[in-house]
Amino acid sequence: MKTFRTTDGTEWQVVVNVATIKRCMDDTGLRLTDLFASEAKIGEFFADDVRFCEVLFSVIRPQADAADKTLDDFLAGIDGTVIEQAVEALLAEVADFFQEPRKGLIKKTLARYQAAHLKLVTEGVLAAEKRIEETDFETLLRQTLTSSASSSPGNAA
Repeated sequence: MKTFRTTDGTEWQVVVNVATIKRCMDDTGLRLTDLFASEAKIGEFFADDVRFCEVLFSVIRPQADAADKTLDDFLAGIDGTVIEQAVEALLAEVADFFQEPRKGLIKKTLARYQAAHLKLVTEGVLAAEKRIEETDFETLLRQTLTSSASSSPGNAA
């Protein structure tokens, strides 16, 4: 059983069983076991952080109910780091739900997805760093200050 921790320090256990799958279908319309049905499905699912968090809440809802936490309480404890940890926990638990050989195939798919994701994130960071290094902030600030000064009401005479 995998876990993740929200920013308020709460540790949540990710349990995927038939009850979890049914609850997610009832709550969100998403069938967790279909995540790996196609490349498009998994990409589509993780493209929307809010939707992912709603599904995640459905997964942990029995724990949230026991702790008297609402969806809004749960979402307030979610940031980018939490999402990354929760994604890994949920995907691993969904993969572990299946029996071999399907489990092995799903884990292979998951490993390839994670490698591709890491590659794209790394490329994005490198591109952003390059843009930052190439940006002439002094010139931009001078242009902004000059533009602001010339359009201020005190200069219209």
